[in-house]
Amino acid sequence: MAFLSKLQSVVGSDLSGDLFSDASFEDEMFDDSPQHQTQGLSTVDKAEEAKLAAELLCDDEVEDEENGEYWTCICRAVNDRELDCCLKCKLPRMPTTWTCRSCLTLNRLADTHCDECLAERDTGADDPGEGERVVDISAIPVYPKFYFLVSHHTTRIFIHDQDKNYLQSSFHTVDLDNPDLLPDILLHPANHKLAKDFVCKWNSLKKREQKVLIKKKEPIDCPEKAYFGGKLTKLRTSNRQRYKSKADIAEEAHRLVESNPGAQTRVIQRPVRDRAANVNESNIDRVLAMCR
Repeated sequence: MAFLSKLQSVVGSDLSGDLFSDASFEDEMFDDSPQHQTQGLSTVDKAEEAKLAAELLCDDEVEDEENGEYWTCICRAVNDRELDCCLKCKLPRMPTTWTCRSCLTLNRLADTHCDECLAERDTGADDPGEGERVVDISAIPVYPKFYFLVSHHTTRIFIHDQDKNYLQSSFHTVDLDNPDLLPDILLHPANHKLAKDFVCKWNSLKKREQKVLIKKKEPIDCPEKAYFGGKLTKLRTSNRQRYKSKADIAEEAHRLVESNPGAQTRVIQRPVRDRAANVNESNIDRVLAMCR
């Protein structure tokens, strides 16, 4: 709307209706200057006059933008100079100029050479950018073992050495795939493998089991070993036999006797009864009861 109002003031016609209609131009009053003498012109001449006015208006807008009154986003939306992001697309404000290092002249972003000294623009592609991290992997110490402590509030993992001393480094489980977010100590492949193995074992535990380890607030090296402890070997060597046989019981009894000096074993046998005799006795008793 601001662009249309400026264009209307330059052309002198109402742009809300038909832009190049003869009625709109005939109804307006123009000045005697050549720039505004559009009355009585043909439609083609009026279109050229409007195009020229638009170009002049765009030049004025560029000057206003260079003066810092407003800035234009890549979505072509015009924003106030005090805004850091676009009101339309919410994108942050991008730089529109660059400064020459030789003469300190402010140039347009599209220009590849300085307007004052004609020096070529330095893109800085060969040099690392400002704030970019450069780490020498050969200078990173390699640790044979790590202990890890998981935070209760942020779930960040704090790294400790083999003596459980804090190494002033921490990371998140999702940071292992992004080297830019990792601490320097984990940029070495050997140290990175230790951290990745711990994260894999940590994710294999259930949420309830993870909370138990977090509440202990102790550095651990293996989550499974820290949670299950001695139960881990018992679960892996458990016997699937439901009931013990007589041979297993006898073998276990002999083993206990051998381990305890002075102990003795005694075999207990139940008396064997004739089942057929028992059946006959029960039948005779039933017959005698009926005769009574």
